[in-house]
Amino acid sequence: MSRWTRRRWTRTEAAVALAVIALALVFGLIEWAGYWPEALTATKVRRAPMRF
Repeated sequence: MSRWTRRRWTRTEAAVALAVIALALVFGLIEWAGYWPEALTATKVRRAPMRF
């Protein structure tokens, strides 16, 4: 990342970065709208206390 701050991005790097940001926004909008599949959500698992 320090290299990115010292030099300008190439067109390919900029396109990849924009594609990743756009994909993250699409996922966020899908979840916000309530259409995210329940099978893909992470649920917190309650564990029993550890015994020694």
